[in-house]
Amino acid sequence: KAKYGLQFHWTSQSVPHHGPRKNYLDATRDFPVEAFAQIVKDSGAGYAIVTTSNAQHYFPAPIKAIDRVLPGRTAERDLVRDLIDALGAHGIRLILYYHCGHDDWKNPDGWWRHTGYDPKNPQKFLDNWCAITSEVGNRYGKGLAGWYFDDACVYYPLNPDFRRLTLAAKAGNPVRVVC
Repeated sequence: KAKYGLQFHWTSQSVPHHGPRKNYLDATRDFPVEAFAQIVKDSGAGYAIVTTSNAQHYFPAPIKAIDRVLPGRTAERDLVRDLIDALGAHGIRLILYYHCGHDDWKNPDGWWRHTGYDPKNPQKFLDNWCAITSEVGNRYGKGLAGWYFDDACVYYPLNPDFRRLTLAAKAGNPVRVVC
C-alpha cells in the first residue's frame, strides 16, 4: 500500500554537507526530525528505512540491552521514537536498518568482542542480539513497522534458530516486517 519508500544511511560515521562533524551523541540530539519528516512526506514515500547502526554499533535511543553489552553506545534522546511520531503524523511508517556491528573487531575491549560473537559457541551473541531487538521492538510496539537486518555473513556461520530471531524481532508487533 505504501507504493515506495526511502532509505537513509545515517550512522555514527555520517558527515554533514556543511560544518564540522559532530560526535554521535550531539548528532543524535540535534537531528532535525520535523524537517526530515517533511522531506519524506514531500517525496510521497509511504515508509522510510533509517539506519540505526552499521560499521560502528551505536543506537539512537536509550536501550538497556545495548548498554549491558557495552556502555556508551546509546543516546539519551530517543530519536527512534521521535522519528516514529514525526513520520507517523504524515502517515509514514518507519523501518529500522540494523547491523549487529563489528566496528572494532580487532580491539579486545571493543563492541564486537563484547557481543560474544564466536561461530563455535554463538549462544552469547545470539542472546545479546535477541535481547537488543526484542527490547527495541517492545519499546516501539506497532510504531515500528519493520526491521531490515544486514550482514548475513555474520548470521549464517552461526546456523541460528531463525524462528527465534524472528520472534525477537517481532516483539511488540507480531505483524512487523522482518527482512
